[in-house]
Amino acid sequence: MLYELTNKKDEESYTVHVLNSTKVCSLEKIDFGVASQDVASTGSGEYYLYNMEKQERSEQKYSRIGSLGDGKIYGKKEGGIDIFDTDGNLINSFELTGYDDFSKVGEMFVVQYGQTYRVYNENGDKHIEYIMKMERNLLERDI
Repeated sequence: MLYELTNKKDEESYTVHVLNSTKVCSLEKIDFGVASQDVASTGSGEYYLYNMEKQERSEQKYSRIGSLGDGKIYGKKEGGIDIFDTDGNLINSFELTGYDDFSKVGEMFVVQYGQTYRVYNENGDKHIEYIMKMERNLLERDI
């Protein structure tokens, strides 16, 4: 059994999300009454890494967990990003604060700060900065 999905009032319920790993998956906490075949998951946005071999859930709460390119997994948490290998070992962590929006594109992270967009790699290195003008033209500045 991968993980037991419960839907009892006094127990936590989770949706299992498959990642690019045979050892680690993510668990999304769901509200009571949602775990049903007839209802799409309306999760809480609260995710945890789950080690299937050790049958252990991480203590760290993430707002998003996903696959990141070749053999890596990322977890977006308050104040930053954690990068894991497919065994669930933390290999890097970097800070991201004060942003308005965040998205993962390929193996990069695009972070919006007002009208400015910054592109970071998995090490937290900033590669490019874009400024969005009112005409909706995208200007690129190398940093």
